[in-house]
Amino acid sequence: MLRRLLRLSAGTLIGLLLLAVSAQPVQAGNGSPPCGVACDGQDPATYKALGAPYWYCAADAITVETAPTSGVILELRYSPRCETTWGRYTLTQWATPFVLRHYSYNSDWTLRATAHGRIASTNWTRMLDDHNRYNRVCVEQWWWDHLNDPPDEVACTASY
Repeated sequence: MLRRLLRLSAGTLIGLLLLAVSAQPVQAGNGSPPCGVACDGQDPATYKALGAPYWYCAADAITVETAPTSGVILELRYSPRCETTWGRYTLTQWATPFVLRHYSYNSDWTLRATAHGRIASTNWTRMLDDHNRYNRVCVEQWWWDHLNDPPDEVACTASY
């Protein structure tokens, strides 16, 4: 009886070990698959990422890079769960007219996508996929003739 119980216990233990070894690794994005390009152009405060329960990408956001400039503090925000980034700014004083530009680069540094401006009545840009990519955000200012002259790139965050 004891021998049979030991064999049963050993078999159960080996089965559990094999199951543990063959288990799939946890996916990126805190257990949920990242949004991928489906998140491109979405508002991080209102876009519901997949998973149970739904998760707004802004809910777990952290600031990963900053770039202070005259009158504007620029931040690159990152959602680990969605694996997306977006730009956010804070005005510290009056600033000349500016626009935010959010850039996403492939792993070989070719430009993949951009998001220009901010979402109406907010101080952030739309999201861009950051899964295996490098993203950054820049503030660009127009001085006088914004219709005929290109903007001056004032500051950019480092890529993340």
